[in-house]
Amino acid sequence: MKGSRIFILVIVAFLAVMFMVQLSLGKKFVWQPTFSHTDKQPFGAYVFDTIMASTMKQGYTVTQKTFYQLEHQYSHRRQGYLMVSQNGSLTRTEALSILRMAERGDKVMLAVSGYELGKITDTLNLSVGYEQFDFQRLKDNVIERENSDTIQWMGDDKRYTRAQYYINSALSGSCVSLDTIPTEVLGMQTGNDEEDTPCSYIMAASMKWGKGNIILIPTPLLFTNYSILEPSSTYYVHRLMSQFGALPVVRVERQTEEEAAMQTSPLTYFLSQPPLQWGICLSLLLIIVFMVFTARRKQRIIPVISPPKNRSLDFIKLIGTLYHRQDMHTDLVRKKYIYFSEEIRKQLGIDINDTDADARNMRILSAQTGKDAETLHEEIRQLRFIAHFDHEIALKEMKEYIDQMNEIINKL
Repeated sequence: MKGSRIFILVIVAFLAVMFMVQLSLGKKFVWQPTFSHTDKQPFGAYVFDTIMASTMKQGYTVTQKTFYQLEHQYSHRRQGYLMVSQNGSLTRTEALSILRMAERGDKVMLAVSGYELGKITDTLNLSVGYEQFDFQRLKDNVIERENSDTIQWMGDDKRYTRAQYYINSALSGSCVSLDTIPTEVLGMQTGNDEEDTPCSYIMAASMKWGKGNIILIPTPLLFTNYSILEPSSTYYVHRLMSQFGALPVVRVERQTEEEAAMQTSPLTYFLSQPPLQWGICLSLLLIIVFMVFTARRKQRIIPVISPPKNRSLDFIKLIGTLYHRQDMHTDLVRKKYIYFSEEIRKQLGIDINDTDADARNMRILSAQTGKDAETLHEEIRQLRFIAHFDHEIALKEMKEYIDQMNEIINKL
């Protein structure tokens, strides 16, 4: 009993000390660029999106849809699009969608660095430089109050007067190289090269394409929480955003599969909050301490346990038997249809559940599989009906529907 009291007192004292230490520590920030709509860290975009939504009266939204989807969703009206990202690439389909959107009158702003633009690079004869972000360099520049790049505003003489903006050099290390496309230079950086010779670099450019524009900005870190709250850069960012004019703006958020998985994890919120993170760590520590004390006092002979057998095949047979005995043919077709529609969306970028786009989707699917478009439309229409059908179907019908889906998937 005496030992238990000492153990409890030690734990209480330890918790009290950790609580005092936590109170004395300052808030820690993660300086990793994510450009995420939900990220409140310096290089997330939560604050940026909030400010843009409140200041851009024509409308500002954030989406994770592809440019291919947005091209058809907003085909009836002109839009502005903003993409902020680094270290990635556009697919050929998305690059062609961007060019078509600009050609019909949309404005597309690409704030990217170290990003492969694919077909856009070849068509517009341009290139974007890349410089790895260095947090230590950013920190040193802030402390020493030096190493700022001077960006001269060059565009919109009728709307804005010429102005100079002093941007932390750790945030503006890239530039744009252009060729022959008609271009309006919006921002120009002046300075000296390695040989101390005066030179200038394009930091923002608007290229006319069809009835619209493609605006290229090689400094995505300016479109983050940190930069929108920094007095030296916020005015420059607002001038760039004013290039959309009266168009409603959609920010296209780029997200990797790993980031999406992390955001859907149940522990994401707990690990993002320091108090809850400490609670999890302390709980694990208490469990370990409890296991140590329990193992010492109640140690028993450890029995020999044979290695576990692989029951995967048995599990599959069990599930198959369950469906067969219960005559759950419709449910099996429904689950197969969910997989079937998702596989087509991943490989071709089309949503076969969107009935309004059936004509276009069937043409794309027909070109890929070699099957007649009318036949495909009839088969998929029937599959949609079965997927929402509440009554059971016959075993023969189930096999026919599954064979139809397998045939289409195998030809993709």
